[in-house]
Amino acid sequence: MARKTAMETQKNRAKITERHLLGFARPYLSEAFPNPERQGCPSPDVLRAFAEHATRSEGSISSHLSVCSPCFNTYLACLERARLPVQRVRRVQRIEITVTAVIVFSLICFLLIARHRHPPTASSTDAGAAQSPSSSQSPKATPAISLLIDLGDESPTRGATDVKRRPVPPAIPAIPSVDLTFKLPLGSEDRNYSIRLNTHGSAVWLLTAKPHSNHGQMLLRAHADFSRVPPGGYELAVVAKDFRVSVPVLVQNAPPTNDLKP
Repeated sequence: MARKTAMETQKNRAKITERHLLGFARPYLSEAFPNPERQGCPSPDVLRAFAEHATRSEGSISSHLSVCSPCFNTYLACLERARLPVQRVRRVQRIEITVTAVIVFSLICFLLIARHRHPPTASSTDAGAAQSPSSSQSPKATPAISLLIDLGDESPTRGATDVKRRPVPPAIPAIPSVDLTFKLPLGSEDRNYSIRLNTHGSAVWLLTAKPHSNHGQMLLRAHADFSRVPPGGYELAVVAKDFRVSVPVLVQNAPPTNDLKP
């Protein structure tokens, strides 16, 4: 019994040491190795599998995470999703099954009643066949929203995050198609930049893009899907080697109404 207690104590100490080590290394690994070209990076599915079942994955992935900040941030985002309470997932599944069963039962009852009251006839069949094609077309996809984020007055920083607080954070809609345009500070170089949406030091969305010059102003464009990003406050950062600008933003379900310009 004493031996078992000693083993459990060692395991608990190992877990505490691992948490302290990850908390210490996270800020450094998140920024120190930009790797904008994504050379030698594993696929998102591999990083997701590593976050869910680390002991079943190859040891080379952990070595790659220590020298690639984009993959390290993606791994942290997958790790947070994997830690969602199992009971919450099961509760949502039970609710979905119950709602589906009610919908199916109601549809069957409606079809039986409609068939009993209005038996099909030749004229009704012909009318259904002559239905115009436009009525059977699927609804159009949600149009993209174009937003301009002016970073021209922001000062690039080195090292740790330095987010300037604004009275009203810019708002981004949580929709599948958002065209972002960043107005970079004067003197920004023509090179690859990493665009990241961060929360608590971890990236929930990231993309690498290269700017173009428009009458001497460097503009950085990116197409984003924020439909799976939970509403709330985030940090939107543009990062390169020895370069970082960031602003606080608000992801919300409603279209933006503040200082983001279409």
